[in-house]
Amino acid sequence: MSQKNYPDGGCTEMLSSLFQNVSCQQQQRGDRYNIYCIFKHCLEFRSDEIKSMGLDFVYGFISAIDSEKDPRNLVFLFGWLPQLIRTVSLGHLKEEMFETVSCYFPIDFRVSAQDSMGITREALAEVLAPCLCAIDDFASDCIGLALEKLGSSMRIAKLDSLNVLKMGCGVFSEESFLLHSTELWASIQKEVYSASGDYEIESLALDTLSAIVSRISSSNTDTFKALLSNITDTSKLNLRPDAKLFSATGKILEAVTKSSKVSAEHVIKQCIPLMMNTYQIVSTIPERLIVFQQLISIVAIYSKSYNLNEMEELKLIPNLCLQAAIEDHPQIRALGLKSLGILHNALSEEIRVNFYKSMRVYLVIKQERIVREAFHHCLIQLTSSYTKEVLPVIQEVQISSEDDLIVFMDCLVEIALISDDIFQFLFQKCIGDDLNTSTHAFSALKQVFIKQESVEFLENYLQKFDFLNVLIDWVFSKLELLNTRDKMMKDVGEVLRVIVSCHNCDKQRIIVEKHLNRVIELFGLNKIDVSVFVLSGLIVRLDRAVLSDFRMPDFIIEIATKTTSELVQVEAFQLIANYLNKLDSEDEITRILVAIETSSTNVDIARQVGLCTWVTKALVMRSHPQSDKWINLMVSSLKMHAPAAMGFKIVLDESYDALSTKSNCQKRLLYKQRFFTQSTKSINEAYDETTTAHLCAIAYMLEEIPQTVIKMQFEQLIRFISLGLDTITELKPLTAIFTTLDNLLQKKDPLMESYIQTLLPRFLKLSAFKDSMYVRCSAIMCVSGYATAGYPLHKVLPFKSDVIVALGKCLDDPKRLVRNKAVAARMYWYIMDEPI
Repeated sequence: MSQKNYPDGGCTEMLSSLFQNVSCQQQQRGDRYNIYCIFKHCLEFRSDEIKSMGLDFVYGFISAIDSEKDPRNLVFLFGWLPQLIRTVSLGHLKEEMFETVSCYFPIDFRVSAQDSMGITREALAEVLAPCLCAIDDFASDCIGLALEKLGSSMRIAKLDSLNVLKMGCGVFSEESFLLHSTELWASIQKEVYSASGDYEIESLALDTLSAIVSRISSSNTDTFKALLSNITDTSKLNLRPDAKLFSATGKILEAVTKSSKVSAEHVIKQCIPLMMNTYQIVSTIPERLIVFQQLISIVAIYSKSYNLNEMEELKLIPNLCLQAAIEDHPQIRALGLKSLGILHNALSEEIRVNFYKSMRVYLVIKQERIVREAFHHCLIQLTSSYTKEVLPVIQEVQISSEDDLIVFMDCLVEIALISDDIFQFLFQKCIGDDLNTSTHAFSALKQVFIKQESVEFLENYLQKFDFLNVLIDWVFSKLELLNTRDKMMKDVGEVLRVIVSCHNCDKQRIIVEKHLNRVIELFGLNKIDVSVFVLSGLIVRLDRAVLSDFRMPDFIIEIATKTTSELVQVEAFQLIANYLNKLDSEDEITRILVAIETSSTNVDIARQVGLCTWVTKALVMRSHPQSDKWINLMVSSLKMHAPAAMGFKIVLDESYDALSTKSNCQKRLLYKQRFFTQSTKSINEAYDETTTAHLCAIAYMLEEIPQTVIKMQFEQLIRFISLGLDTITELKPLTAIFTTLDNLLQKKDPLMESYIQTLLPRFLKLSAFKDSMYVRCSAIMCVSGYATAGYPLHKVLPFKSDVIVALGKCLDDPKRLVRNKAVAARMYWYIMDEPI
């Protein structure tokens, strides 16, 4: 059949012989598949010949495929059967063809665990549905079959029937659906009203109803009008907010509304006045919310495609939303604001002007969270459509307190990038004379940049307003005043980072050449601490190739070791670390490290530890040869300064922007594992029982390293973990240990079974830890984990009586959360050996 020179007419002769001499269903599966391949090839390349065979081909084909049971063959057949049905004339055999296919409906196919065919029930159902809906001649039989199976109690029958009806809307004629409209509505509303929480059936039933109504909308016959009246008359009975079927009825009305303009207008004329009247007369807030929410949902569907002003029944809706937006109750107010945002394109000028009067209050007065979020949504929509109207309202806002300023800036964050004018307004607030306003404006601008992920979008904005040059010039002009505003300058630095990251290497080099020496010269001479934030903004996000062209200023180390500001100190530490991680010149790295060691000799231990931590992190991440030396310095500092333990967490923590791949830093594979292995080895050698700092350091590292590493090192770690549970009293390291062990318990790890005698008694002891409720809760969760992990009973049962006694004391804990967890854990231990 595949040969190019296969003779004309040969297909007819071959198929006739095949039908007469081969009984397809008596052949092996593979042979049946080959026969089906012949049919498919004839359909694709010899369709004229199979058409010429007329009903002989149809009869032979039906006989060949009838009673096929192999799912692989069925999937293959159903994949192209619709094309064949549409190609050949079925004549009086159309019923036989439909019956041959419909006998598989609905698909009730179960795949055994050993089956390797990879065919699912859903896959079979997906290819069967188009066969049932292949041609309009199948309409009556298909709709009747779907209605019959829709009445079944089988869930899959309902889903398949609804799917077939929905698919049929694209093939079957209006008359076919009109003929069955009453039965279809009765069956579909039954499924919606009785879905009992089955979202899939309910959703598909609503989509099917919408598709059917859309299909017959253009008929405008009495039958169609009767169907719409039937739907709305039924719905009116359930439109009371206390009715059990109110929610389901609302969904039905929404489905009909989005079907067509005719059906939408009918629903609105019949139901919207009733719902508006109900909203006005109900007295309780919950009932008003339910009605108003449903009312707006229907109106919003209509407003997406049509003009609200075209219908008399909808002209009062915007005013209703405006009234709700100024009510006293926050939930009603929030819903009113959200509705104004949804219907923003349908608001008349009068409504908008009236709302702008109220909007001034929302822009500055602190509101409940639900109201604030709704207002932000409304503000975004209005700004998008009516920027020229909103801008004057924004510009004329009067700020009377710092709280007002905070609220106002939160609003600007939402709309700053919608309009050039509003962005410029925020920018001007940043670089104004009022530094208090500038502080909050920079914080808002930072949030704007964080929310906008498109680099090209930001770059266009920044170039348009010459942002970088104007900003740095403003910083220079306010130099002395800014030196006491660390928080604001930190935001300035982070804004600068975003600007620099938006540019490629060539543009970054231009920026640095233009501004860096100027900043270094001016700030270096004056030893102004805030210079670190500006330098950080210019340098941290630079590409490594660009950064290597510039030498790190020595005064950064001086500021890091002498500043009295904690914010400045940490920023300086991170800036130094960023340099060390990205520099290619070993000479420059050595110079910086020597300068750090020299400068650190005469400073307090806390600064030494902080600087050592960040230097170690920079070197470890790039696997630098000198990292071993600095790791040992970190370990040795644990004896002198207990808070140094937190540094081990900092080294492994990847959340710091200054040492992230986003900032083009080097991060070698498995650097965490190497640091953990080396530092635990050094801690083991230096361990001192007089301090818990070594144990805390290991606890912090457990929180940051992969669990695979913990499992590999668990035998060496268990000593430190048990000592930590015995001696550590700080919340954070204890929580880190519990989190690690609880994760192992949840995964039923054998390690926890092996060390049950070591760990469980300590968990029970800490279930009465006085200093922290969180430690008690974590300990109880681990105790509970041993009961639920499914470990062998002979390993767990010996501890049952001790656990029940210890947890019994927790039942008198002053904290309810602890008591609840103790009750649950105790119950698990009680029933672990009971037959259930």
